[in-house]
Amino acid sequence: MKILVISEIVYREGGGAELATYLILKILSKEGFKITVLTSTRNPEPIPGVSYYTTSLLKPLDRVRRFFNVEMLKRQEWFRKLLKSHDILYIPQAAYNLIPQAKKLGLKIIVHLHNYTPIRWHGVVYYFEPKRPTLMQELKVAIYNEVHQHGDPKRLLGLPASYLIYLVTKQTLKKADYIICVSRRQAGIILKQIPELAEKIRVIYNPLPNIPKTNLAKSKKPTLLYSGGDNYIKGFQTLLEALPKIMKYNKNVEVILTGRYGKTTEVLKQISKSVDKRIELLGYVSRNKLLNLCAKSWATIVPSIWEEPLPYVVMESMILGTIPIASKIGGIPEIVNGTPAERFLCSPNDPTELIERLNEVTAMDRKDLEQIGHKLQRQT
Repeated sequence: MKILVISEIVYREGGGAELATYLILKILSKEGFKITVLTSTRNPEPIPGVSYYTTSLLKPLDRVRRFFNVEMLKRQEWFRKLLKSHDILYIPQAAYNLIPQAKKLGLKIIVHLHNYTPIRWHGVVYYFEPKRPTLMQELKVAIYNEVHQHGDPKRLLGLPASYLIYLVTKQTLKKADYIICVSRRQAGIILKQIPELAEKIRVIYNPLPNIPKTNLAKSKKPTLLYSGGDNYIKGFQTLLEALPKIMKYNKNVEVILTGRYGKTTEVLKQISKSVDKRIELLGYVSRNKLLNLCAKSWATIVPSIWEEPLPYVVMESMILGTIPIASKIGGIPEIVNGTPAERFLCSPNDPTELIERLNEVTAMDRKDLEQIGHKLQRQT
């Protein structure tokens, strides 16, 4: 069985979605599937038995340009031959306009969703949205997303074209043979708005990442880790509001921030100065270093404000024996269900609850903390 994977970017570019695709392809390759990946990533993490080809037509651009680039790709003779030589088309990102062409050639189509593209043209569902929004409510959320997440009002000019492509995509996805969701929550949200996908949707949790066993010894001082950068949907504004109060409550607590912070870097430096430089901005760090930081931390902070389908940061934290202080949203409750981490969930966009959970962890005895860590590892 031959599988053609069309993915704009692949691991080690990207984030959780790309890591999930990488782990899935490793499993499929070991099971004997012949896999070809077409991507724009120039130096992908290799997988034995998987062939990689690159094209600039799959660069991760905005929805409109991405759509027309894929339309150009469909017309390439070499691509038609490549498509025809496979049995399955697997789409883990957004090249959905390839589906009709692949169906005509007799391929089975599997779409793997890591966001909410079928029901939101920007792919994001916020915690405050109604279950079945009207067109006007969708438009308001789209504007909200462009202003807060991207901070560029000029992007609003592309909304009409983006919305039309979204409508086309919505219909095209219905032609897929299977649509994989990564959590029950994600599937439920999508089915509330497109109930006709019920026969096609399957819920399959992402594979656990391979993380080496680590020494569970936590840092001597209470240390908190946040790795989301100034990404709005990751809940950075909630953390920013909570930080001064967290630092004031416990004079020994230290906070490590990784990722990119742009214009807020100076604000964070000022806050750090006011609390004896107990906030450390590390910027971008390698995956291995991030895992090491997580293993030594007392808690990881995951204050997401969108229905995050299945964030790897929560899974990795638990595997490493570190308590995730996470929003009760998206697929997160499914990950922590029945574990000690469940009682540390907090409401999204609620700085007060976030502070309470973090203060509870930083006030713990290290032995109690490490016992919880061992339980998290076993149950994960």
